[in-house]
Amino acid sequence: MAQLTPTLALHVGQKNSARYDTLLSIAWRHFRKHRPALAGVAVLALLIFSAIAVPIITNYDATKTRVVEKYQAPSLQHPMGTDGLGRDVFIRSMDGGRISLLIGLTAMLLAVVIGTSVGALAGFYGGGVDNLLMRVADIMLTLPTLFVAILLTQLLRAGVIPFLSSGFVPIVLVIGATSWMSVSRLVRAAFLSIKEQEYIQAARAAGARNWRIILRHILPNALSPIIVAATLRVGAAIITESGLSYLGFGVQPPTPTWGNMLRNAQSEMDYAAWTAIFPGLFIFLTVIAVNYIGDGLRDALDPHHVE
Repeated sequence: MAQLTPTLALHVGQKNSARYDTLLSIAWRHFRKHRPALAGVAVLALLIFSAIAVPIITNYDATKTRVVEKYQAPSLQHPMGTDGLGRDVFIRSMDGGRISLLIGLTAMLLAVVIGTSVGALAGFYGGGVDNLLMRVADIMLTLPTLFVAILLTQLLRAGVIPFLSSGFVPIVLVIGATSWMSVSRLVRAAFLSIKEQEYIQAARAAGARNWRIILRHILPNALSPIIVAATLRVGAAIITESGLSYLGFGVQPPTPTWGNMLRNAQSEMDYAAWTAIFPGLFIFLTVIAVNYIGDGLRDALDPHHVE
């Protein structure tokens, strides 16, 4: 039997190993080379863990006032100081972080569901459906997002549906309803490209229904831009929630969020700057981490990525 030369054997071995690569393994190999994205994952994981674990471990009531301890500077007992009502800023930041992160994630999911549905219908059917849905998206893009969010929040809270009149549910609905447009455009572009592929034409010829073609053939191949857009929407949703809370239209005290903690601290900056610095720092770290993760995913899922 003929012997393989070392060079040929290496070449065959590389081919055999490459044969078992999956899309997930290739994406992970590209993602782990993006060091800022890995750092973002570590920071975001730490923030999520801390936001869940710290309030449980400490058993500290973040809404209870302790006036005798007000405006204490950062110390071993209170690592980030206390606010004007004697509440620990670190515990409140972690407790508020749980709410802010939950709002960011759920609002992102809502925006992605709406945007994907609109973009899929517009890109797949085209014609009048495409024109109608994209004109609605264009109109939404021209409206001042913060003003519309404030208006919708107040309308929901003044309504007769109990679970929409309080808590963070109105904020999630408002942010999701005002941030789906960019996702819909990405999905529409992906559908317009993919639906012209030969395997889609073969599925049509085989008698596949439209909904099956959309869900089974086109949507899985359009996941890359959707995943990247979803990642970036988390940071945008947290910023929007913080802005609404800062203006007094978000989650209402005494429930803490990073945004309303900043609002409460704006009159204390001169003599208790830590009440604003640390909530603002957590917002900054979260948004930067999420954006780096989005950058890493964009590179990892890019089909034209060159190693």
